Amino acid sequence: RRWKSLTSYVEKAGSEDLNKFFNENFYMIYGVFFDSFTAYEASCKKGKHSNTEVNDMMLVLSNVLTHLSELIRKKWQTRSIAAVLEKLLYKENKINVRLSGFQLLWSFLEAVQTLEATQIDL
Repeated sequence: RRWKSLTSYVEKAGSEDLNKFFNENFYMIYGVFFDSFTAYEASCKKGKHSNTEVNDMMLVLSNVLTHLSELIRKKWQTRSIAAVLEKLLYKENKINVRLSGFQLLWSFLEAVQTLEATQIDL
């Protein structure tokens, strides 16, 4: 339920509202995102796939990378985000998922621009 509320808000809100929302609720937003990602990953192992859910997850992650870049630059959740990106870029995923994952990787690298490669631990 929290996931559906989050994705609905992200789809409808303007950029300024999203920036304020993400900066005020970053801990909760990332927790909901990561829990949903983990649950979706488990359902995929059972053979249940949903393009809509994947697209929603990538939209939320994109907003995390956009609106929380200052926190990410300070190493907030970098290992967790890198692990999610690694799973999105997995060679067995559909090409559209991998392409979107690559775009998110690019955004992630822009957000962590000041970190050394050894600090990110990809």
